[in-house]
Amino acid sequence: GVAYMDPNKKVLDYIRDTAEYVRTPEGSVSASVMLDRFLFPPVVQQQLIKSLSGGEKKRLYLLRVLMEEPNFLILDEPALIFARWKFLKIILTVLKELW
Repeated sequence: GVAYMDPNKKVLDYIRDTAEYVRTPEGSVSASVMLDRFLFPPVVQQQLIKSLSGGEKKRLYLLRVLMEEPNFLILDEPALIFARWKFLKIILTVLKELW
């Protein structure tokens, strides 16, 4: 989880360690594009994980889990992660694309 993130790793590298691309029905989507969809613009993708807030680290970890293409997803207290309605809409869109 979040506690095991290497704080000295770049955000983009953390996701690329899991997958460079994720498959969707429309084709492959790069780690960078997925990060952008999860509200991590290119400038943030080059930052170290230790510069992120707690909420950003949770979003980053959730993206990493989704990049592993799990068969199912269990969310505990999702309201804490989805504090912003905009992000909830993004999550639902990404889940729809992946499954």
